Amino acid sequence: MKVGKVYLVGAGPGDPELLTLKAIRAIGEADAVVYDRLVPESILTMIRDGVTRINVGKRANFHPVPQAEINEILVRLSRAGRTVVRLKGGDPFIFGRGAEEAAELEAAGIPYEVIPGITAVEEIVRNLIAHGVPAGTPVLAVCQGTTAREQRTCAQLEALPAAMRGAAFTGPVLFIIGRVAGLALERSEHSNAADTRTISIVA
Repeated sequence: MKVGKVYLVGAGPGDPELLTLKAIRAIGEADAVVYDRLVPESILTMIRDGVTRINVGKRANFHPVPQAEINEILVRLSRAGRTVVRLKGGDPFIFGRGAEEAAELEAAGIPYEVIPGITAVEEIVRNLIAHGVPAGTPVLAVCQGTTAREQRTCAQLEALPAAMRGAAFTGPVLFIIGRVAGLALERSEHSNAADTRTISIVA
């Protein structure tokens, strides 16, 4: 039997109208859909009747289907000749462990394609807090950094979505998350060398 193909698809922030046309086409052609908890029902309704649905959703400290088993499911379904959509909230490679799944498919000789999703600042914030980052962690957002048009805004993590809406940035944004970002928030010149660790996410 001919080996099928796996599409690693980002479902975006949840609004079906923000799905890419390529994502919609892949969902419509799928013989099996393996999806996460963050994918809303409004998107799952796009799956054709009779298509196999497998819910592998996880949340913080609760992983009913281990990642190794998800990888095995993707390989098994595609080896059976099926067209498989691995449907994730946001983008496949932001908190989605898409790189691990792609590596497993590559090692198994399974053809696959990545279909990026549109991500949201709100979704990133929810995931960071769900994975243990304190809601009060300072965040510095920089738009068009190092240029004459550089813009900045700083806020605590839980207040970041509102701050970003107020900032109305027009270009790609670099987020610096951690106590070092609090230097801008607190306008302080004092820092401890142990507090200079940061996480940087380009969105």
